[in-house]
Amino acid sequence: MLILEKTIGPRSCVVEGKQLFAYLLVGVINTAICLGTYGVFILVFFTSFWEANFAAFITSVTIGYILNRKFVFKRSNRTMTSESWRYFVVISLQFIVATAFIGIFVSLGVSEISSYCLTMPFVVLISFLVQKYWTFKSSPLTDDALGFL
Repeated sequence: MLILEKTIGPRSCVVEGKQLFAYLLVGVINTAICLGTYGVFILVFFTSFWEANFAAFITSVTIGYILNRKFVFKRSNRTMTSESWRYFVVISLQFIVATAFIGIFVSLGVSEISSYCLTMPFVVLISFLVQKYWTFKSSPLTDDALGFL
């Protein structure tokens, strides 16, 4: 019963909500950094949008991993190597899935912006859950030993 309460009790929902909020906040910060990187490459280095977008993606993946590891998923017991390749896989799949769904909506006559707005909440939520339970997963022993919130 104690395990069940720890897993799905009210305290778990509060922790999940705080963690989701932190994940969204990191996403906003990361988006701002990504946009800044894109702008610098376009306006300062005079690169093509392709090169600027590539630089922004690399910056975004790197900064996103660091911020998520440090501020959102603090109790992972995986090695950085294990986490980083998992993080990259999830972010890459997130990009592919989002692009596919945006394309589907656009082909159905929905505007590009509306398609993005319809797609991203679901993709971000799924990404959060995969990051939490696969990329940055910690064992129950680690949670107990650290006094899980």
